[in-house]
Amino acid sequence: MFMPPAGHSIRQRSRAAGLAAAIALAIAGAGCGYSNPNPIVDIAVDTLVAFAMNGSPAAEPSGFDLFSQSMVTIDNNLSFDVAFDVDSATRRALVYPVALVSNGFITTRHVGLQRIHIPYDSATYGLRTGYVFDSAYVLAPGQALYVVTNPVACEADPNPSLYGKLVVDSVNTLDRTIHFRATVDPNCGFRDFLPGIPAF
Repeated sequence: MFMPPAGHSIRQRSRAAGLAAAIALAIAGAGCGYSNPNPIVDIAVDTLVAFAMNGSPAAEPSGFDLFSQSMVTIDNNLSFDVAFDVDSATRRALVYPVALVSNGFITTRHVGLQRIHIPYDSATYGLRTGYVFDSAYVLAPGQALYVVTNPVACEADPNPSLYGKLVVDSVNTLDRTIHFRATVDPNCGFRDFLPGIPAF
């Protein structure tokens, strides 16, 4: 099994002020038991590049963190929800929930994955049930997953879950990268994937 490298800092792209405000409110809420029932942040959509967690320089980001919608390096902090690898023989992407790459390190993240069997753009909301929490998925270009996680900033919410989806666009076996698109509802407990402030 993959052994996460130690001592590498997390690389995250900065986000809009709205997301920063949401994070601050969520953390404050977690500290005092407060839960904001109203969504305040737009649905996040991005195109990202992941490096394979095996066979790539340790400083390159292989993990995706839903709450910040950013790629991060894999280290003992386990500050990611899913990790990516490349199957060179089949030219497919491998997607792992954090628990499968933790190697015994304790992680509070409970990440579930589920295949999307309809066109990616038609998956307009996250499903509540049907997730698998202990398995990796093999994705060819065009194939997609629903993702659910429980970031610490959502722990005070009645539904402490964060919902997202991702689709693999291409797999490059030479530089061992996966190009993918991700959609995340950054509002705790909400699972709408349509643009703007979520309706539910």
